[in-house]
Amino acid sequence: MMKLIVVLALFGCALSLSISKLETAEKFQQWKEEFGTVYESESDEQTAFTTFSDNLAFITKHNEEYTQGKWSFTVGLNQFSDLTTAQFKSMYLSTFEQTRPSNLVLHAKTVATPAADS
Repeated sequence: MMKLIVVLALFGCALSLSISKLETAEKFQQWKEEFGTVYESESDEQTAFTTFSDNLAFITKHNEEYTQGKWSFTVGLNQFSDLTTAQFKSMYLSTFEQTRPSNLVLHAKTVATPAADS
């Protein structure tokens, strides 16, 4: 009897995982349609789906924590949801910090005004 309970529990976990993957696949399809995203190959699409799944898991976890008061903002899907952080940085962020010489020192500009006649 105990073995049957363990098998049913494992089957239930596997089933919920499958449903979760199915729901993620459906959301990915909806997301692709919303943003008009098309991939050059099946391999590219699979890679993007994996990243999308990871990002969706992050979004879900963050928003659950928001409802518990751990954050003051929510996050959601956008046109970048199939990109890793590294991909986003390399495609959209400035490289100034990466290429700035280590000996560069930035100073505040001091402006002198003429003294008033006494």
